Amino acid sequence: LYARRETVRLALDRPLLRRMLDFSLPLMPAGLALWALNLADRFQVINLASPSELGSYSAASKISLGIMLPIAAFQTAWVPWANSFTDEAEAKRTYRAVFSYWSVLIAWAVVALSLFAPPYIHLLMPRDWWGAAPVVPLLTAGSALYGAYMILSIGVNRSKRTKLTPVVNATAAAVNVGLNFLLIPAWGIVGAGVSTVIGYVALAGLGFANAQAGYPVNHDWSRVFRIAAVAAAFLAASAEVVP
Repeated sequence: LYARRETVRLALDRPLLRRMLDFSLPLMPAGLALWALNLADRFQVINLASPSELGSYSAASKISLGIMLPIAAFQTAWVPWANSFTDEAEAKRTYRAVFSYWSVLIAWAVVALSLFAPPYIHLLMPRDWWGAAPVVPLLTAGSALYGAYMILSIGVNRSKRTKLTPVVNATAAAVNVGLNFLLIPAWGIVGAGVSTVIGYVALAGLGFANAQAGYPVNHDWSRVFRIAAVAAAFLAASAEVVP
């Protein structure tokens, strides 16, 4: 503070502070809702299934964290870079291209990690945890959808329309938690994985709708859906090929 005393001033700019709080305060409950979306399923698995199934689910969650390496690296660079554009037309063209290429890379990351998981689990983990194998593709797909949400919702930052972000995130968390009450008793930890995917689909879809209301971007949905379909076909085939 002493070294930067010429640039750090303590004068209170009330209009600026008000604009900053209008933008940032809604992001605090939104962050809490994302925590619920990420973590509530653990408590539900142990109460609606069993502690042993929670062990398998936790093992699947740990393996699926592998996909968070590129997602976390991308997130660190994406937000400041995406907000640095001054030309709106260039920004929208860039967001469209980034989402398309992101879909390619992350879809194949999901496929690769899902192919790797069954032999890893069966060779290196106790037999009690082998039930984790079918959950890994679901949890990695959920993480991939979270990465898509970061791209699709960037328009909220550009338009500064953050007031609905807590509603978007809380709705996605409520969808996940509510479905867990139905699917975990029926399908066990696979049901928890399915609920996670649907919750993140809701997050990405609602986040996109919220962003489009203030900052419309014409994404190449035809390409993205083809990518998702091919990746899904590989995952379905791998269920028959990988022992």
